[in-house]
Amino acid sequence: MQYMVRVEIHNASRETYDRLHSAMEAESFSRTLTADGTGKKSHMPIGAYWTETSSDAWTVMEAAKRAALPIHAGAEIVVCGGPRLVFYNCPEYVEPRPFASLANLLAPQPNLDFSSGHAFTLPTIGPQTLALRGLADFYRSR
Repeated sequence: MQYMVRVEIHNASRETYDRLHSAMEAESFSRTLTADGTGKKSHMPIGAYWTETSSDAWTVMEAAKRAALPIHAGAEIVVCGGPRLVFYNCPEYVEPRPFASLANLLAPQPNLDFSSGHAFTLPTIGPQTLALRGLADFYRSR
């Protein structure tokens, strides 16, 4: 079975990827593709590899981890092939929530007290906070 593997190392230098290419090659991954029919050879993009093996996707992932993690512990790895897509170290995706309009924020609400000057966290922004006392006063005076 054929597998495609993508290894992403953020802010990596060319030298880091050269070391990764050597380590992946030692684990039987290739960056060269051969076109069916024409036999023309092409390089895959940086950080992309393929292999052909009778192993499953988890075994391919372990081989990719053996190659990539000694070079950079934060390497993100995706293996696709066969019936599975497996990944390692990829950041969690958080569904964005729609931003509340400024008009909704400035509408009178019993739980918001701007007189103390404290900042509050908007639920759609997460850890960022806005100090709205001056902003709210400005828009209310219009």
